[in-house]
Amino acid sequence: MRHLLFIIVFLSNILTTGAQELRVKSFTPLPMDLTARKQQRLDLNGKPCAMLKIMVMDDITDCNKSNIGDIATSGVMKLVYLPSVVRSVTLNFKYHYPLTITFADYGVTKLEGCATYELRLVDALQMMMENGNAAQQTATATTTQNASSSQNSNSDLGISVEEANKIADEAYEAKDYAKAMKYYLYAAEKNNDVAQCKIGSMYRNGEGVTQDNSIAMKWYLKSAEQGNVLAQFCLGAMYYIGQGVTKDYAVAMKWYLKSAEQGNVLAQFCLGAMYY
Repeated sequence: MRHLLFIIVFLSNILTTGAQELRVKSFTPLPMDLTARKQQRLDLNGKPCAMLKIMVMDDITDCNKSNIGDIATSGVMKLVYLPSVVRSVTLNFKYHYPLTITFADYGVTKLEGCATYELRLVDALQMMMENGNAAQQTATATTTQNASSSQNSNSDLGISVEEANKIADEAYEAKDYAKAMKYYLYAAEKNNDVAQCKIGSMYRNGEGVTQDNSIAMKWYLKSAEQGNVLAQFCLGAMYYIGQGVTKDYAVAMKWYLKSAEQGNVLAQFCLGAMYY
């Protein structure tokens, strides 16, 4: 009983404050990305700066005075220019706590001038959703299909929904988001709940599309109404924190409950935290 209470309190803290803490998902040099050369900036000594592409679902308010010039924002991607002498950077956000990244922790001793790097940041809620996505991929999914009810731009692909999802999954893993979206849309427009949920996640994360929580909600809802466990959980989480919609605990509980009743342990824990 004591152990259960600890788990519930821990999860409750994740839901109420953990989503405000960001973690580094990946820090990767992009040797083939010439963006830094095309948009070159110089430091106070006239030396070329490195470009840091930061993928994060929040606004960066300050870069600890290390940034050269203004922070450029495009969707969920922020462009930050840093002198090569900088070994770490502290980022301040509008909705999340500040985060310090030491480049050596990710195998980069120092930044190279004119080079481009990609930094991906996620919070606790995104990590939970991604874990749910991974769990769904290994489970046997029951889908509802209605191929004759939809006419769409991809209707000439001439493949089954299952084949489309398989191609989309492989493209997504390879980070070919445009191709993944094409095949997910093909399956989703044939009323496939798994593909609809995947599209919702891509819009929520800004992968291959402009980040848009309201569009993500629409796709999650299409999927959730067909009984998709992960989409139901995602809807509950977004209503819980007020992401893309007005915060509504009653609606959050409704979707958590639907997902929990199908065996989703994350939704079950979230319900326990809310009752606690």
